[in-house]
Amino acid sequence: MAHDRQPLHKTSESSQTGDGEPLPRRRTCTGYHIYKILTIVYAVFYVLVGLLLLGLGIWIAVVKKDYESITDIVTGPAALCIVVGLIILVSANVGCAGAIKNRLWPLRIFLAIIVIVFIFQVVIGILGYVYREEAIENIGGRLRTTIQGYHLNTNIEYAIDRIQRKGRCCGFKNYDDWESSPRYSCAAGSPERCSVPDSCCQSEQENCGLNARGSGQINRINTRGCETALLNWIEQHLDVLGGTALGLAIIHILGLFVVYVLITKIEDRVRLFKYRKRFFQS
Repeated sequence: MAHDRQPLHKTSESSQTGDGEPLPRRRTCTGYHIYKILTIVYAVFYVLVGLLLLGLGIWIAVVKKDYESITDIVTGPAALCIVVGLIILVSANVGCAGAIKNRLWPLRIFLAIIVIVFIFQVVIGILGYVYREEAIENIGGRLRTTIQGYHLNTNIEYAIDRIQRKGRCCGFKNYDDWESSPRYSCAAGSPERCSVPDSCCQSEQENCGLNARGSGQINRINTRGCETALLNWIEQHLDVLGGTALGLAIIHILGLFVVYVLITKIEDRVRLFKYRKRFFQS
């Protein structure tokens, strides 16, 4: 009887159907595997996006310290950029772990955060361009106000001097704006009447701006106002912030699609596993 026993699985027979046709092999590269790999790749890219936004926000926050006593117009978008960058770094690790271990709840959290971050980045981009227009309208009045308090606040003094040195300019519209300063006004009784700060000088040295407006020696100072230089600085930084945020937000649309499809693939596999388990137990 021993010779009548046949093995349960024979290689030569199990690989063929009853009609002699070979059985289809199990696919090792399916849509599930493709989207799993794409999600992991996107999570890595997401980390880079988070680092970029975080670094950009910190950079602008550090740079604007030189001018925060005059204008804080870039503070809002920069702070929001830092917050979004931190959220991205945390959520990217959650999404990557969920994709590797086939866990649905981390992937669902990752998908929700991508949507939230997408909205935040669009808001950052919009704020960048809105504040850009606001700067053009309001910065002039604020700078003239700070000129009046030039000698009353060391932070204001430092900020104005830095703008005038870097922009090789003087005042807002022109050097005559310093007439509104109580110390530099020609109507003042101080020895510094009809003067400008030394930072206005073409070749800066101590007391080079003394009586420059009253003696007719304006050729030794920069006569061009700082309006263009200051507005260009604000516009450039807001454009970089807004353009980067909007540009990266567009890429997240693809990420939303990839992560969503992977979630549906995993859900299908879970349902199929439960169905097969009930079928074989019945």
